[in-house]
Amino acid sequence: YHNKSLITNSDYLLKCDLTNEDEVKETFFKIAKKYPKINYLINIASLSLDDDILNKSGKDFLRVMNVNVVGSFLAIKYAIPMLENGVIINISSTDGIDTGHIYNIDYSASKSALNTMTSLLSKRFDNCKIVALAPNYIDTFSTRSMNQNFLIDEMARINQKRLLSVKEVAQKIYDLLLDKDLPSGSIIRMDGKKWMNIMKSIQLMLIEGI
Repeated sequence: YHNKSLITNSDYLLKCDLTNEDEVKETFFKIAKKYPKINYLINIASLSLDDDILNKSGKDFLRVMNVNVVGSFLAIKYAIPMLENGVIINISSTDGIDTGHIYNIDYSASKSALNTMTSLLSKRFDNCKIVALAPNYIDTFSTRSMNQNFLIDEMARINQKRLLSVKEVAQKIYDLLLDKDLPSGSIIRMDGKKWMNIMKSIQLMLIEGI
């Protein structure tokens, strides 16, 4: 958690390894004791280990899939009994649709799987709405840590005009949680469509991060 100042005394925080089913089960057991019924679940944990396929191991590939797909599956599995007319949002990516790179085949595959899981699970459960939000590059800590020349090239390749801000993605999540007309199973794409000087945006981002 990169900004601990956002944590208040009323927040209920639990640490959990999403790839460990016993830990996930125990975590939701603790949540249920404090909050027997919940309204929302947002699966936002994600991992990317970008590299050429010849440099990737099966262990690396599975690690990405376990965090991005199995982790979300387990969270949904143990949250479902606690949800009554609630909403589950899986944070996917446009890489799971059509912007994937040859270096992130595991990440792209995981987000594509997450989209499929969203669609299929929406047909299984009628006590909640399950949707996915698929943004492209967001102005986050991990984005700031990338090779910036690579990021500029990637944004040009996928025709992304600007980085999405954390605030607007958060606002979009909030809007989806309250959208009564959004069908369960929907995959919502979120692009940075407005033109912006990419190089200037990157430079400003780095300055703010110092």
